[in-house]
Amino acid sequence: MKEVILKRYGEKFGRRVECVVSVIRRVITFSHFLGEVIIIFIFGVVFFAQVKIAFCNVAIKIVVANPLTSQERNVPVRYDLPFGIGKEDILFTDGLKVNYDEQKGVYYVYGKVKLGPKESRTLKIVIRDIWKISQKEIESLMKALEEKIDSIEDSKEKETAMLLGERLKEKLKAVSKQQAELESDIEKRMEVYPVFQRKIESIKDSIFSLDKLVKFGGQESDYEKEVILVIEVKNTFDREIVVPVKYYLPQEITPEYIIDKGEFDLKYDFERKQFYLVKEEKLGPKEVKRYNIRVKDVWHFPEEIVSRYVKEAEQWKEKIIENKE
Repeated sequence: MKEVILKRYGEKFGRRVECVVSVIRRVITFSHFLGEVIIIFIFGVVFFAQVKIAFCNVAIKIVVANPLTSQERNVPVRYDLPFGIGKEDILFTDGLKVNYDEQKGVYYVYGKVKLGPKESRTLKIVIRDIWKISQKEIESLMKALEEKIDSIEDSKEKETAMLLGERLKEKLKAVSKQQAELESDIEKRMEVYPVFQRKIESIKDSIFSLDKLVKFGGQESDYEKEVILVIEVKNTFDREIVVPVKYYLPQEITPEYIIDKGEFDLKYDFERKQFYLVKEEKLGPKEVKRYNIRVKDVWHFPEEIVSRYVKEAEQWKEKIIENKE
């Protein structure tokens, strides 16, 4: 269940600010040896803003309830924090302890809550919002791009560099804009954050190698060729079943290289740092289904670009030999 709660919260810079809480609830029920204990995890984002966002944290509310009518209980609580959260990102635990699960690769909070019959209590965990590219980093890349363009002396090459620079600036602005549009939707931002990360890394590489791209006439690989990835799922039973179909894409394939994923949903595995496709499929007895996923051939480089890199490598080899002599 998803709900949005609007509240007033404190004073900021002498003005009233809005506190927007986007809450996602999921209920986990488990058995206790003397009864059933229900823990409700409320997961949301709390941010404070005027014209620009001043700061942003993520609040996780854990509602612990004792359903027993006549006995007091020490209710055990454990909650795994989102992947990627470091110890320094855990800002408030409401009395719970923090530990690290080496097998899962995540931090978690745990403890016991003493509750009377039919009593409930809400615990709040506050963590830092790490699922965004900071504006400071974007501005830093803009500055690095300008400096790289300014360092190119040849007038013709500088003109090409400026054209390439405009493309990179547009990409940076697009990341900034898309993040701003998702600012209050923590669930969506967590999902698309890896995409933004990949884009930023790609832009960094382009800035670093801008002088090389300019020498090649400003050509970047458009990956015009396609590759078909085939997913096959088989029902080995003599009855109809519904199965989850999950397929991890090659490490090199990111969302911008996917042409057609059919009816699959695209997800990201933070632990494996890899995108994957997932859907539920109904299969008849002994039925086999195949799905064709179209992606760009990121493993193919145009012969012209490869030849230029080989030529440049040969020139560097000759210079090294000359210096040794």
